[in-house]
Order: sequence, then structure tokens, then C-alpha cells
Amino acid sequence: MNRTLIGIGFLLNCSVAVILAGEPMDMNALIQEALDQPVDFEVIDKPILEAFLIIAEKTGVPLWIDPDTIRLLPHGENTTMSARMTNIPLRAGIDRLLDPIGMEYRIVGGRVEVTACPAMRRIGRAATWSELQTLEWAGKTEWEASMATTDEFRHRFQFMVDMPDPYEMLVTAMNRAGAGTVHDVLMIACKQLQWAWYPTNERIAIISANEQVLRDLQQPVTIHANHQPMTDVIAKLSRKCGISMSIEPGAIATLPPDARNRFMLVLEDAPVDRGLQAIRATGLDYRFTDGGIEWFSTLPSRDDNGDPVVAIIVLPGDDGEVQILIRESELPPDLRETRKAVVDEFIRRAREQVPQ
Repeated sequence: MNRTLIGIGFLLNCSVAVILAGEPMDMNALIQEALDQPVDFEVIDKPILEAFLIIAEKTGVPLWIDPDTIRLLPHGENTTMSARMTNIPLRAGIDRLLDPIGMEYRIVGGRVEVTACPAMRRIGRAATWSELQTLEWAGKTEWEASMATTDEFRHRFQFMVDMPDPYEMLVTAMNRAGAGTVHDVLMIACKQLQWAWYPTNERIAIISANEQVLRDLQQPVTIHANHQPMTDVIAKLSRKCGISMSIEPGAIATLPPDARNRFMLVLEDAPVDRGLQAIRATGLDYRFTDGGIEWFSTLPSRDDNGDPVVAIIVLPGDDGEVQILIRESELPPDLRETRKAVVDEFIRRAREQVPQ
């Protein structure tokens, strides 16, 4: 008899230990099945980590929430949750817990990852209870065109876009978006207009998508990427900050092998922008595109067996910066040794910062 799931332990540092035996199985599929099962449990005024512990113990479903997400809650890890579940699917029960605190979840890597919804994340700090109530109102209220004619609805918005009649533009886009909650219709409408929205106290702030990206770049994150492919590091940074990031075709292939295949990025409660600057130092650069970021290469195409670029000299020019590339063969032997020693020392120090 094969026993696929022997035990699940929930650790207070927000990680989950899963012990498997027998034939390997798709943990994501097992979790999807578990979420559809009816459950009975009660969580009353429990701190968020304790509430997750109760769910994990009662259902066998591992929950994980990132520390960068926890600090967006009004009282951080001391924020309390309440819900009573009686013979309802687990996914509906989790929704009841998460909706009032602006959270959502996805199944990835054999666990349920809890994250802040995009509108909450855009606040850029710990949300207030009134902001969470505004989010909950938007998520439970069905959009109707007649709402736009009321002063109550109009006064909910605070526009920070340079347009002659932004309210009329927003309402027109919301009417085109079709049926749905105010939350969902706002998301569609703002995407069409290249705007973004988030709650600010009892109102909804409207801002340009690119301006929101600039705000997001100043948010602190913690990332430990130790010798990982550059594409994986960029994807991890994108998930952490909520900024959509794409890579221009062929850009990664121009990087030196170490930067392309074994890039190291360590951020401890540091602004997202610091991570972008570290990536830029490898020869990639970025531009804003419709509320996101696209990475492109500033290096010429190179063969893997060719002469790698080891340094870039940036000089001011009449039309902007001028970059001079230095290849490894152009360095005298003593500077090659110096460069190698500097790189080795950096790697040694970076490894000391990565948790074992």
C-alpha cells in the first residue's frame, strides 16, 4: 500500500515541511482536490499565522505567506482573522478568511501561497482598516452603469492623472468592460486606459500605470537568489514587487555566461530599484512599457566561446551616455588576477548573507 502523504508540519517562519513516500504525485493536483472537499472548522480572532496553522492542521493543506506580504496588513503578523466553516468547500472557507484583509491565493510549488491582491499591494505600505473595507466593498459590489450618475460613487475617486475629464473616461471604460464587480471592472477599465488604482482611506486613487511602477520600485523586498539563471531572478523579482517584467528576445544570450546562468541577487528589506540596478550592471537595461518593464541588452551579440565583456566604462556624451566595452582579452594579466580576486571576494561575502 502506497502512502503518498505522511505528514505536514506548519512552521512559524511561514514555511511548510511536506514528507512524501511511495510513488511521486503532483502535489498541486492533490491540493486542488483538497480545496474542493467540505470542511468544518472555526477561526475566531486568531493572528494570521496561528489561523493558517489551524487550517493546515485541520485540512492537511500547507499555507505560506511571504514576510513582505505580511507587513502590508494593518498590524503585520498580529493582524487577526475570523471565520466559521460548516460543511463548505475549503477554497470558499479560505476566501472568507482572505477577502476582508485584501489577500488572495494561488497554488504553486506544492503549497497554497497567500499574496496581497494587486490593488492592496499598490498602496505601498501597511493598509488601514478603512482601506481594506474599501477593497471589500469593491469586491462585493456589482457594477451597474446607473451608479456612475450618483454623487456617492463619483466622490469615491481621487484622480491623479493629467486628463481633462478623467471620471468620464473611467466610466466609459467601465461600461465597455462588461458585467462584474466594481473591483474586476475597474481592473479591466484601468488596464485599457493604462491607469492603475488602489484604495486610499475611503476613496479610490487613480494613477497612471507608469507612475505606479515608479512607486512600486521604491517598495522594500527581501530576495535571496544564489547563482540562478538570470531569467529566474527577473521572474522572482517580478513576483515579489508585482511589476510585470518581460525580456526582449535574444537579450539574455548577449550576457557573459556567469551573469546569464549563475547570477546572484541578495536584497534584505531593500527597494526593488536596487535589484534593478544590480541587473543593469550585467549589461541589461530596462524601459517602461504599459505599466510594466521590458529588459533589453546594451551588449553586442556574442558567442559563448568568444571573448566575454568584463567591464563597461560609461562616459558622458553630447547625446547622453557613451558606453565602452572592455573584453577579457584586453585586460593585462595582473588586472585579470585582480578582477578574479575581487569577484571571488564578492561571491564569498554574498554567500555569507544567504541563509543555509
